[in-house]
Amino acid sequence: MKTKILPLLLLSALLLGSCGEKYDVPTSFDIKLETISATRASISVKPASNDAWYAYILVSDGSLEALVKEEFLFQAVIENCEGLYEYIISNSSEYASFSDLFFFNGPRTHRLENLVPGIHHKIYFYQVNPKTHEKIGEYNKLEFDTPSIQESDLSFEVTSSGTTV
Repeated sequence: MKTKILPLLLLSALLLGSCGEKYDVPTSFDIKLETISATRASISVKPASNDAWYAYILVSDGSLEALVKEEFLFQAVIENCEGLYEYIISNSSEYASFSDLFFFNGPRTHRLENLVPGIHHKIYFYQVNPKTHEKIGEYNKLEFDTPSIQESDLSFEVTSSGTTV
């Protein structure tokens, strides 16, 4: 009787051990601000594991997202993305998966455009499970200030005559 139970226990342990996915393992991220200007920034993200999926959220001072407490920010954004995804697939015959649209995998550089000059920004990076949309572990945060736009004293005159400028 013992000889029949032992192989079953080993098989059960193997099956249970293989249930977890590689992307469910918490990992660290190397996040760097590469370039910054008054209205643009480049952020490089390198997860310690290429199996890790992540999402990021930009929160600028004065934005609506800045009113949400940090611990609720991820869930609020995921709910908005899920609503947007439902809208996309209801109005299109071809669509990508939710993860392909809203999550990232592997090292990459993100270019942020149309930033407001002269204010403080925070970017929250979350490791996520691409299938369940749940966050894994704690978030990473990168903070930076965009420089103000410097106005110059440049001036010029324009004269016109008829239809020629």
